[in-house]
Amino acid sequence: DLSSKNIFPTIKSNLLGINPEPKTLIPDPVFEQYLIDNSIDDVLDGQVTTSLLAEITILILDDLNITDLTGIKDFVNLDNLWLQNTNLTLLNVSQNTALKFLYFDNNSVSVINVSSLANLEKLSFKNNNIQTINVSNNSDL
Repeated sequence: DLSSKNIFPTIKSNLLGINPEPKTLIPDPVFEQYLIDNSIDDVLDGQVTTSLLAEITILILDDLNITDLTGIKDFVNLDNLWLQNTNLTLLNVSQNTALKFLYFDNNSVSVINVSSLANLEKLSFKNNNIQTINVSNNSDL
């Protein structure tokens, strides 16, 4: 008897949207609009389906007025990130461990932690407020 295995309630709840796919918050509308323009998202609603972000390996966000990169941690396969000439003051890429290339020149970032980015090969952060940076774990840099 299939109903005794609780298969039908699961199917029914999924069809009703009770168990929707996980979402990642993207509160910056410029960042989300970039995702929409590049067919990663479809509605400007402050969120995107998390599983879609795992497919992204390159983000070129240069010259956009992005001030908040909340959600970047869910781009788990991101290996190339360009953020030059945006308006960032905070940048946390510590969970983006696949990153090989990180460019964020001409921002107002004062702290960056790249110690978990063992694959990092290139890093550029000219014209920021960074006083010190620890690259001792970045042997490919």
